[in-house]
Amino acid sequence: MQEIGEGLRQLERDVGVVLENLQEHEAFIDLALEASQIAIRTSNREKREALRNAVLNTALPEAPEESMQKMLLTFVDTLSAVHLKLLVLFNDPQGFVNAHQSNFGNISMGAASHLVEAAYPELRGERHIYDPVWKDLYSRALVNTESLHMMMTGMGILERRTTAIGEMLVEFIRSPLPSDA
Repeated sequence: MQEIGEGLRQLERDVGVVLENLQEHEAFIDLALEASQIAIRTSNREKREALRNAVLNTALPEAPEESMQKMLLTFVDTLSAVHLKLLVLFNDPQGFVNAHQSNFGNISMGAASHLVEAAYPELRGERHIYDPVWKDLYSRALVNTESLHMMMTGMGILERRTTAIGEMLVEFIRSPLPSDA
């Protein structure tokens, strides 16, 4: 809650969010309370950060409509940190590679699984973890490719694989704070 409060004050200062208006915004209050309950149930830093960002994004004028917010928050609640990492990676693989170039080297051919293992060294050789996670993302219609193991060109590896709802979820959990960019 402290991090949310600090983030809201920064949004007020930098983006012009009027905090007094949020006190009367029932959808914002509902989502903030629900996100707080979810945060209490997890010690995972990435999920707690995603929850903070979801609340902050809900305070913005261009926030998704209320039922979509609830659906996206349910995803954050039920998905693991690995799910969220894979979504972020495959929402903009080229941007991710550009930001972390030293981890990737030359990508000329291979499978999307190579990108996973280069992006997240803790998942190297851990197909038994990321394959079921990927299948779950696919079954929830958050990604559009069933397998990470099809051979393709480097350009193919770097194609976006999130669906429209997957992209909305990534935007929902991305920090809206200029200082976090």
